[in-house]
Amino acid sequence: MTRAMTRRELMAALDDIGWAEQATFEASERPDVPEDLDSGAEERLRELARSVTPVMLDQLERQPGYLVWALRLSPLVAGDASRARAERHAADRNAHVRYWAARLLEAGGGGGR
Repeated sequence: MTRAMTRRELMAALDDIGWAEQATFEASERPDVPEDLDSGAEERLRELARSVTPVMLDQLERQPGYLVWALRLSPLVAGDASRARAERHAADRNAHVRYWAARLLEAGGGGGR
């Protein structure tokens, strides 16, 4: 089993993934960049999830700026109740949060792997 990360380590890893996603998004708008450019974010999130616990997701959820990350990681974290987590935020005032909560609910939002 992989050791659980600290909250700071998790946040730093998510910040790195976020920067990679943003850079990939911006690069994809350029005509000379291949259409299949991939930031690798989903693969990195799956790998990261092996070191995350449901308790860490609860902490992340309460950390300003990391609620969407908690929602995105939730179905990948063993033992997490992603449907319940998504339901808590389905009516959030933030459209981005509502989007990710809806994606989880549409996907069935079962427990983690």
